[in-house]
Amino acid sequence: MKIARRILWNIYAVPITLILLLAEVFAMFHYTNPFVIPCAVLDFCISLPGLIALYLHIWDKQVFHPLVWKIYAFVFLAWDICFNTLIEPRITNESLGWDSLVGFVILIPLYVAVFRYAFRRWDYVENRDF
Repeated sequence: MKIARRILWNIYAVPITLILLLAEVFAMFHYTNPFVIPCAVLDFCISLPGLIALYLHIWDKQVFHPLVWKIYAFVFLAWDICFNTLIEPRITNESLGWDSLVGFVILIPLYVAVFRYAFRRWDYVENRDF
């Protein structure tokens, strides 16, 4: 069961990692607004731990104190929603469209993985083979 869970999560994790990294690079070179690059770098710095938490969740590895991840999970979700709905459309001069809604839906498993990782009971995970 543990192997099947890891395979399914990896089927999601690998493509979404590539997509998110390519989107950050694309944003830096596609738009002419000088504020795009600092915002894209900030978004990358805030989002990268989310991808790391996704892989830590997949492989059941505990890094840092769980309180750090609990705080980060809420900050990550709030930042991602604010950035994608308020900040990015303003700096790119593109209106919020269906692609933003589709992007949010595609990222729901990432949010779930970050929250599952943040609120995991590690003593229970170590003693259980699922």
